[in-house]
Amino acid sequence: MVHVSQAVKNNIRFNIKKYGLDRKDAAKFLDLIDKIPTDVMFGIMTEEAKRLAQTVVREIQSQPVWWAPLNEDYKRWKISQGLSEEMLKATEEYIQSIGVQEAKRTRNYVSIYVGVPNRKHKTANMSLNKLGGMLEHGTSKMPPRPHWAPAIRRWEFTMPSVLARIMNRTKMRLSDKIKAILIPPNAAKTVKK
Repeated sequence: MVHVSQAVKNNIRFNIKKYGLDRKDAAKFLDLIDKIPTDVMFGIMTEEAKRLAQTVVREIQSQPVWWAPLNEDYKRWKISQGLSEEMLKATEEYIQSIGVQEAKRTRNYVSIYVGVPNRKHKTANMSLNKLGGMLEHGTSKMPPRPHWAPAIRRWEFTMPSVLARIMNRTKMRLSDKIKAILIPPNAAKTVKK
């Protein structure tokens, strides 16, 4: 499963220069994110978790050309059983199970996970988690068809917009604190003579 709020924080840590922060300011900003009212963070992280799940589903729906094609015998068997001949979509159960699996919040903490539920797949005789791992990484009899890793990379690419939304939604409550971190104290005092 993917821990959405941790992914956002990790992105800030790894891209502090890109966001115009030094290490000290980044630490202050991360501390501030931990203190942002949980209703704001929960809303943003829930939106992000749903967007990540949709990105994974779109990856599967696109049937990437770099995925190894189905074995012809298996493809014929799927068709004979009335199953979808598309990869990872035999019964649609796996793809329909992808989503927000756990969402917790306390007064000062938000934790949201995206993945598949830990329940048995109706026809595969294994858990959806195990099936997802096999589909992602392959087995000795099946080539890998990565759909989580490419989707996560694409989703992480949009992190700057997430940070902008966090700041915009909390601006009214925390604008002075954010400004103190992001704008040097002397910047506002510079006056032309």
